[in-house]
Amino acid sequence: MFKKIKMSIPEKMKPWMGFIGRLAFLLIVVWVIFGLIFGIDRMSGVAMNPSLKDGELMLYTRMNSGYKANDVVLYRHDGATQVSRVIAMEDQIVDLNEEGYITVNGIVESSDVVYDVSDSNIAASGIFPFRVPTNTYFVLNDNYNYTEDSRSFGAIDGRDIFGRVVTTLKVRDI
Repeated sequence: MFKKIKMSIPEKMKPWMGFIGRLAFLLIVVWVIFGLIFGIDRMSGVAMNPSLKDGELMLYTRMNSGYKANDVVLYRHDGATQVSRVIAMEDQIVDLNEEGYITVNGIVESSDVVYDVSDSNIAASGIFPFRVPTNTYFVLNDNYNYTEDSRSFGAIDGRDIFGRVVTTLKVRDI
């Protein structure tokens, strides 16, 4: 009743079909790697100086279930992408000691972060001591004078973190 129609690819097109198939496969692999597993973003601003400089590319992994102290993470805050370092996780206590150093559970986090404890702005902020709530992280910028981090807005929700920086690529202006 029905005739089978056999469609064939002309001989001169066969090499191109193999190339197109390999190219499509390569594009799918790249999409999986950089769309689902890894991401690339450009550091914008001075918040993480000297560790990350303005304009550097950050390769980050999206495959994280938990973060630990010292991880550099990308997260969303007030609709913008931010980059900061995790210094404390849930149930840890972030505080200032008598000398003005930030501590986590009583241990000095960094000898570079010193606040004048007599400064009424820090004392009046009421953020310290701060117990990190469940499923949140206390983040701090490496450029400690830049205060758009947990010192100003509190701990960030773990669901707002979308990546952990694994390496950076230095980019020169050409």
